[in-house]
Amino acid sequence: MDISDWSNVFRMNVESHFVACKVVVPHLRKQRDGSVIFVSLTAGRLGFALRTRYSASKWALVGLMKTLAIEAGPDGVRVNAIMPEVVYGERIKRVIAAKAEAENLPYDEMERQWLKLVSLRRMIPPQEIAEMIQFIVSDAGGPIAQPMRQPRNFALSRKAAGVPAAP
Repeated sequence: MDISDWSNVFRMNVESHFVACKVVVPHLRKQRDGSVIFVSLTAGRLGFALRTRYSASKWALVGLMKTLAIEAGPDGVRVNAIMPEVVYGERIKRVIAAKAEAENLPYDEMERQWLKLVSLRRMIPPQEIAEMIQFIVSDAGGPIAQPMRQPRNFALSRKAAGVPAAP
C-alpha cells in the first residue's frame, strides 16, 4: 500500500463527508432541524485484516459522526452512522474473491466463512440500507440520535454548553 492509495481511500470515505457537512450542516443548524447519516459499515467498528486503509477510514468516519453529533445536536441536528455488516454487491464479491484467492479457498467457502461471522448470517441488500436511512430521517426516526454509545463526558459537555439534560 502506498500513500496515494491511502489518501484516495480517505478522500473518498472521510474527506467527502467532511466537505458535504461543511456545506449542509450550517443550514440544518440555522433551521434547528435535520439529519445527517453516514454509512460506515462494520469496518468502522471492528477493523479487518488486509483492509487497513479501508477500515481506518471507516473508523475515522465514526469519529467524525460522533463529534459532529455532539456539536450539532444542541441545535436540533441529528447525526448518525449506520453500520451494516456485509452489503451485497459487486464490490463485496470482489473483496471475498480476493480473500479466497489469497487463502487458496473456493469463493463459496470464503463467503460462507464471512457470513458465519455476521449476526444475520446473510448479506444486506442495498434496498434494506435505503429503507433504514429513510426511517431514520422520518418523523418516526426522530428520537434516534447517534445510536452509538455516547462518550462519558457527553452529559458534562451538554451542561457546559447550557443544554438541558435529556429526559
